[in-house]
Amino acid sequence: MANVTGIGTNLGLNNFAKEGRLNSIVGTNALTNPLFDADINYPIGAQYNGTTKEGGIGYFPTGKWGFCSPLATNTSNYSSVFGYGWNSNYKPYDDVARFGGEENSESYPTHLININYNGGRALKMYGVGASLNLFNRNPDRYEPTYPCITSFTSSTKTVDGTTTWGDADCWAKYEWMQQVQIPANATGYTFGAFVRCPTNDKLRDLNFGGIYVNHDHSSTTPSDSHINCVAIKRASHSLSLRTGNIPSSQTPFNWSGLRPLIRANNSYHIMPNPATQSAVEIESIAYKDAEDYSDFKLVTSTGNITSSYNALSLGIFFAENHSYMPETPPDPNPPTGSIEFYNPFIIFQTT
Repeated sequence: MANVTGIGTNLGLNNFAKEGRLNSIVGTNALTNPLFDADINYPIGAQYNGTTKEGGIGYFPTGKWGFCSPLATNTSNYSSVFGYGWNSNYKPYDDVARFGGEENSESYPTHLININYNGGRALKMYGVGASLNLFNRNPDRYEPTYPCITSFTSSTKTVDGTTTWGDADCWAKYEWMQQVQIPANATGYTFGAFVRCPTNDKLRDLNFGGIYVNHDHSSTTPSDSHINCVAIKRASHSLSLRTGNIPSSQTPFNWSGLRPLIRANNSYHIMPNPATQSAVEIESIAYKDAEDYSDFKLVTSTGNITSSYNALSLGIFFAENHSYMPETPPDPNPPTGSIEFYNPFIIFQTT
């Protein structure tokens, strides 16, 4: 086996450069803009942009990354709400709105206007709590034009018309995704990122986040999804998501959201996993404890290429438990907690 990009040994790098800045996986990253330093805007805090509507292609909050939230803010253009922001990639990983590309630059107001950040940033994701509209409070909401509010279920959960809002066996998924081209003769891949779950913003007990690869095996439309994932959760949380082949009645409620677009590079597609029309197979989920990631640490996993079709994407996400999303503000719950990502990557192996 050989790495297509040729430098697989960089996976063993120390996490930090001498000056305290995070290292990157140099020369091995098949993604475009893995350091999040190529902008088309400068988002800070919760974002009310993007769309939950299928076919909503073109919302790239930072170059080549698409994003999706199932929380629609209205029923006109289906704009979505999504909690995320930027942190610096060097200790103490503060909000980069305080900086101007490099440490403590005094020119940051002009810098923000020019939107020309350099040096890389860490992406912070968190939940939305009670930021809901009435039409979001339906765990079995299924429509052909936007993803279901239920994005994950526990291994034993069946979602149907009797499922009530606030069910602790259901989660909503907020994600960023980028499609990558599968090289010729690829047989497998390694994927991952540097991940941090800060001790001063711990994940709430049932919330989690992670990294995954979605490889669509269909030759025509996004309808045969194969998932490999790393899920990072509290040590006390005995998280057990569905694995294997998902029953057709439950495909809308497992991994709906962004999907790769067949034979199109650096594109994505919002796909609700229509019941009886989509196949979803969870090949592997590796669980990690958030307490082990109080500082940035490299997380990796692997998968096999078993189809020649070149619709494959890498996603990073925050999963919010439905029981933490009350119907009526103000939110009486503690903070949702957060997870931070730096330098996500995917490395292909070929024969």
